Amino acid sequence: MSYQHKRTLNLLPNTASLYLHILGIIFPLAYGLYHLLFQTLLIGVFSLLAAVFSVLSFIYILLKRDSAYFFLFYVVALGIVLLLTSYFHGYRGLIFIFPYTAGLFYLIHFRAALAGAILVTCACLVASLNVIQWLVALKYASALLISIGISACYAYVMNEQRKTLEKDAHYDDLTGITNRRYFSHWLSSLFSEEYKRFKNMSLFYLDIDDFKPINDTYGHGVGDELLKAFSERILNLVRQDDLITGKEKIYNFARLAGDEFVLAIIDLDDVDAAKKIAKRLLTNTALTFYLPSCKLNINVSIGVVFSEDDSTVNELLHNADIAMYRAKISGKNTFYLYDDSVSSEVVRRKDIEESIVQALHNESFELVYMPIYSTEDFSNIAGFEALLRIDENYLHLSQLEKFIFVAEASGLIKDIDHWVVENTFKQLKRIERDSALADAWCAINISSAELLDSKFIERVKLLIDEYEIEPEKIHFEVTETKLVPYEDTIIKRLEILKEMGFHLALDDYGTGYTGFAQLLNFPGSFIKIDKSFIAEIGTENKKYTKMIDIIMSIAKTCKLKVVAEGVETKEQLHYLKSIGCQYVQGYYFSKPLSWQQLVDVETRDITL
Repeated sequence: MSYQHKRTLNLLPNTASLYLHILGIIFPLAYGLYHLLFQTLLIGVFSLLAAVFSVLSFIYILLKRDSAYFFLFYVVALGIVLLLTSYFHGYRGLIFIFPYTAGLFYLIHFRAALAGAILVTCACLVASLNVIQWLVALKYASALLISIGISACYAYVMNEQRKTLEKDAHYDDLTGITNRRYFSHWLSSLFSEEYKRFKNMSLFYLDIDDFKPINDTYGHGVGDELLKAFSERILNLVRQDDLITGKEKIYNFARLAGDEFVLAIIDLDDVDAAKKIAKRLLTNTALTFYLPSCKLNINVSIGVVFSEDDSTVNELLHNADIAMYRAKISGKNTFYLYDDSVSSEVVRRKDIEESIVQALHNESFELVYMPIYSTEDFSNIAGFEALLRIDENYLHLSQLEKFIFVAEASGLIKDIDHWVVENTFKQLKRIERDSALADAWCAINISSAELLDSKFIERVKLLIDEYEIEPEKIHFEVTETKLVPYEDTIIKRLEILKEMGFHLALDDYGTGYTGFAQLLNFPGSFIKIDKSFIAEIGTENKKYTKMIDIIMSIAKTCKLKVVAEGVETKEQLHYLKSIGCQYVQGYYFSKPLSWQQLVDVETRDITL
């Protein structure tokens, strides 16, 4: 911290400060020349000296350098001028004490200003007795003390307001640590001449994994409690003497936004030291958080930047953000050290995020429908699954395979789910009672992120009322691999949907880790066998058909109906029907159809 910050307090805007400096040059210069030529030589010398210090302070301010020493010398020299003027000329010196003491409260810290004002005032009053009577000096003393008191009160209020504004501008309200604005300013200052002795800059960009589900599940109050406890734990860890092994312990920990934090440590010994700190951060944040309302276990993803060059603040933060994102897509609960190779991959993923946002904003998604048939009756469509498609102008073919992954990682999947549900309901409202689809159900995929959102049920209720949908005609499908994390919360939400009349299906069954006991607790009535199993029917790899047989046995035990997806051959259909699979879908029957094609579909002659 600079000397200026310790000694001076600028309650004035820069323009006012410059204006006062100009006055501080003109008047002492004129006053000094007058006394040199016509009055007291000693007063003239100190007045000119004050003018010189004011000039130097003014120059340093223009150069944006520390002018505190020159400014303080100016204040002292001007105080000596007042003292000498009071001694030689009495009341002519006392009059100038009024603006001098008032100015102190705006220009230096409150306590120093108060002490300085009282000291100069008392000294000048005593000195003035050289030429004026004590009764006159006493009258001046009363006025001066009242002036000092008023100035002190006003300056105190201004100082407290300044502190409040400074705190709001520099610190995060929730956690009490520095915010993005002040952190950027602090980091920028480290590139100045004063800190050029520091060679290495290490940034640790921390993001709490799956923080949104915590907010959605426990509420924002608990989320705030976690953020405060998290910041306190990191600060306590950084303050430990054995964590930072560099030459000087200079660091800053800030909350950038939401659940994103950044820790900057200056002059670490080497990259290995940065890696050790990242590992310690991971280990300590994984310990249980005992909050006032509950206890939570979390993990974090950390992006690490170790810089030895003259990178800018924005470049360092950008690179640390990229490294953190790379840690996220590597499986979370890890750290990643930035290098140039990760930048292009992360940029591609962020491009996909932007494309998704634009597509949602411009209504550039579309729905197609995959017919589902009963293995007992192929004359009519038993149901159909709503599938999402996106305009190729927004996503290239090379990006489509990463579309869902990026949407889930970024949280945009909830917006997509809502769009799918609402637009499917719009189409279902158009079905006529005498239509071939009148008795068909519609399957809609929903993500675990949507089920973890406490507002999802409410939104579904509103859409049902708005579009007059019969819940019994809707099958909500949740992917098996997404069921295990936060299972209890998801099961509760699914039970509410079931009570509302919706049917529930476990999608992609067999690809995840759902145990038998978990399946017994699943409140649904359908499971869907993943197409990767169906594709192996009729091949030499018999383990997949054995898995299908096991799935069918489990479904029978749990009294669940089975839908096989990805049926493409007659042989696959024959086998599935022979083992009692109730429903099938796939290219053997139909490709995904537009809504109008689905409505106009003719009765299919399916032969075994």
